[in-house]
Amino acid sequence: TLGALTYAELGTMIKESGGEYAYLFRAFGPIPAFLFQWTNVILLKPSSLSAIALSFAIYVGQPFYPACTVPDPVVKFLAAVCIVLVTALNCISVKLAARIQVFFTAIKVLALGV
Repeated sequence: TLGALTYAELGTMIKESGGEYAYLFRAFGPIPAFLFQWTNVILLKPSSLSAIALSFAIYVGQPFYPACTVPDPVVKFLAAVCIVLVTALNCISVKLAARIQVFFTAIKVLALGV
């Protein structure tokens, strides 16, 4: 919660778009801000997306292999399909993607209540 409060405070003090980049730019200058954003785009975001997609693929593939673990090529294929579908959905319509995200979030919250 301390991190969230810090971001809320920064957001009220620095009224520029760009989030972390704008905060780092204002505090440390252009080079550290650029290096952070470059690392974020090249390394951090893709690796977290791949981890989420691989976890999703394991859960989706498990019903088809009940007696054993899902083979790695199947997991990798399902993860790649997941990433392509999410990317295509966002390219087609951002509003539709947002509605689908709200729908799945509501289902998760309802599942927590059951």
